[in-house]
Order: sequence, then C-alpha cells, then structure tokens
Amino acid sequence: MEQKPTSRQVNWDTTVSIDAYECSHTADVAIFGFTQKGLKVLLVQRDIEPFKGHWLLPGGIMQEGQNLEEAVSTVLDKLLGLSSEVYIKQVKTYSNVRRHPIKRAITSGYYALVKPEWLEMRPKNYISDAKWVDFSDINELGFDHLEVLQDARNMLKQAVSFSKIGFHLLPEKFTLTELQGLYEILLDETLDRRNFRRKVNSLNMVLETKEKRKGVQGAPTLFKLNPNFQSNTNHSFR
Repeated sequence: MEQKPTSRQVNWDTTVSIDAYECSHTADVAIFGFTQKGLKVLLVQRDIEPFKGHWLLPGGIMQEGQNLEEAVSTVLDKLLGLSSEVYIKQVKTYSNVRRHPIKRAITSGYYALVKPEWLEMRPKNYISDAKWVDFSDINELGFDHLEVLQDARNMLKQAVSFSKIGFHLLPEKFTLTELQGLYEILLDETLDRRNFRRKVNSLNMVLETKEKRKGVQGAPTLFKLNPNFQSNTNHSFR
C-alpha cells in the first residue's frame, strides 16, 4: 500500500503569483458621544471622489506594517487627537464586492466611546470638515457607512444592558439622573426611576462623593463609578 505523505514530506509551494488577487483593507469607526440631549455620532465630510461632499464615519486604510487596531489608533490620533485610552470595539467586517465604486476594498467596522469635549478635530487629507450629529438624524452616509453605524449602534445597545461600558460616555462625576438618562438613551427605552436606583445600589455600581452638582435645582449629589464593579450578564437593566 502506498504511504501517504506526511506534512513534513509535502513540498509546499509558497510562491506568491504576480497575478494573485489583492485588495485594500480599511477601518471605519463609529465614534459615539453623549449629552443629555441624546446620543451623538462624529461624522467627517469627504473632500475627494468618490462620495465627495458626503458625510462618512472617520476611517483610514491599514498601512504596511500595521494591524487593524493600529489603523484605528491612527484614525483616532492623527485625525481627531484622541489617545489610545479610548474604548474601542470591533463590530464586523464588510466585504460586499460593490461597497466601493472604484476599487475592491473591505472594511472592518469599530465603535469608540468618547466624551465630546475630548476632541481636538483636525480635518486634513481627504477630510474637509467634522461635526457631531444626533444619531436619530442620520439617514444617509457615503459608501456603506450607514450599515456600519447601525450595526455598531445595535452592538452598543446590547452590550450596555449588562456592562459598564456606558461610563466611558459620562464625565468622571455625574448625578444618578444623568446616569439613568444615559441608560435610557442607549437602551432606547424608559426606565422606572425607583427600580433603576435600586438596581444601581444592589450592584454597588457607583460610589457617592461629597460633591454636589452646582447650578442645578436641588443641588443633586455627584457619584462616580465604583472601580471594583465588574460587568456581568446577570446585571441587565432590561
């Protein structure tokens, strides 16, 4: 019986043909911010074709020697002046053959959670402008970025119900009313005030400070995230 070759006996042809198919890989980031008026998304205006003049999610191509996370960091740092401490999460990869009208390009979508006051926007290269927009007002974006944004929003909604990632959108110190407002906006539902506070207290989620919110009726007490609080799927607010 003829002996089958083992992996050590196989002569692998590792030569890359000059005709081998290649395509670009980009990273596009849905950057979310929060105010008491709602969930905000940072959009940039493209200054070159295709989609010149259209609003998009910030993004960039993965350069030689980079991995995708480094490409995202480049977008956040070079374009927006954000540090590597920003919370980011990968959503999914988009590879529709017609997603780019000129060349074959696939993209990996991410979302990032920031405080709007952090940003030092630096429009440059193919970007002419940048602005914060209410998520609910966005119904059209260039390329397939609306799909990327909607997927990112859905992932954020699912994650925030049982985790502490929403605190990345709040100032270091906040009132319980502000905390509930954040969860209601991210979950897209109204929460009972007493039940919400009971849940927060039972989870030992926040710590009370001795400070008050000045300029607000009743001078509500300020709280901060308990550093010992751990996310858990059993802690859902829904």
